[in-house]
Amino acid sequence: MRISYNNYIETTMQIPQEIQTIIDRLYRDLNEIERESTEGLKLTREILSRFPNNAILIQVFAQQSAICCRKL
Repeated sequence: MRISYNNYIETTMQIPQEIQTIIDRLYRDLNEIERESTEGLKLTREILSRFPNNAILIQVFAQQSAICCRKL
């Protein structure tokens, strides 16, 4: 990571290994959550196509879509 202070001094800071390990774990966990939520959305969509007028399925699909598609 490069940090610039008023364009006069530039320094490079290394992220400590312990923090980098935590960051890597977070990325892995977030990727797994995204994969699982996408799979759940796909399954819900398939079921919803069989029962298009089911209000509960429509609500579940809407909630999953809102969560799955939300970007931080």
